[in-house]
Amino acid sequence: MALYLELSTRSVLGSLIVLGIILFARSNKRKEKLPPGPGGLPILGNLLQIPKDRAWLVFSEWRKTYGDRVIYLNIAGKNTVVLGNYKVAADLLDRRAGIYSDRARNIVAGELLTGGLGFTFAQHNDVWKRM
Repeated sequence: MALYLELSTRSVLGSLIVLGIILFARSNKRKEKLPPGPGGLPILGNLLQIPKDRAWLVFSEWRKTYGDRVIYLNIAGKNTVVLGNYKVAADLLDRRAGIYSDRARNIVAGELLTGGLGFTFAQHNDVWKRM
């Protein structure tokens, strides 16, 4: 019984160490390609750093720290960017709208309910343009 308990404790501890190393390695890989931004917690990301009201004050402080162009945030696992000034926002959202104007895929609404033909939930691509 003692041997079984010792083995299970070791295996749980070893699994946790391996999982921690994998999560640490994955978090470092993602940040290489992303704009600068504040660090966050492993699962919640920057969720607790953003107040529910007057969030723009926090974003303004981050602009001073990380630059006034684009700031990267991870909000509960969702990659998010904050555009720091009008020029950057106009460039990305107006001049390059064709690149960034798409919707996240909603499998249930887009495929199952409409058979893949739903206009409301369709991706902004060639099929959408033909509809």
